[in-house]
Amino acid sequence: MASSFSDSSWEITEADRDKYQGIFQKNDPNGTGRLTSQEFRPLFLQSKLSPEELFAIWTLVDPSQSGSLDIGQFSAAMHLIFGRLAGKPIPSQLPPGLIIAPATPQVSEETQIKIQLLEREIAEKKHLLSQTSSADYQAETQKLKEKINLLYTKAPIHHPDFF
Repeated sequence: MASSFSDSSWEITEADRDKYQGIFQKNDPNGTGRLTSQEFRPLFLQSKLSPEELFAIWTLVDPSQSGSLDIGQFSAAMHLIFGRLAGKPIPSQLPPGLIIAPATPQVSEETQIKIQLLEREIAEKKHLLSQTSSADYQAETQKLKEKINLLYTKAPIHHPDFF
């Protein structure tokens, strides 16, 4: 059963972080930045932890139940697995030291410029269209959204609040 544990005892050292990231990258040959449950499940099962313990760890690192892990979530899971194998109890909440933000992917300068130009175009068109009919406004807004969405799909990470 999961129990509370001192947050400081779960800190990930730089050496451990490098080790976990190396394992992650080895198992992410396509470079998607995410491992599916089919990709990481065999790694976790190698630990020989009970299914209940692995489920408790999974629940801590993937609270949204997305079915895949980014490098930060994977590193936290690996650290929890190794900690449990060393005799530490699984914490009831993910310790703050294990919450690792994934690296921010780089968007090309060309894509950033296009997005900025489209945002500027949207602002200008909104101003102009505010003086026209509602149907024209909706049609123009939809065209711009489609342009942005096309560029947006080329970005390596998507912001959930964006359109």
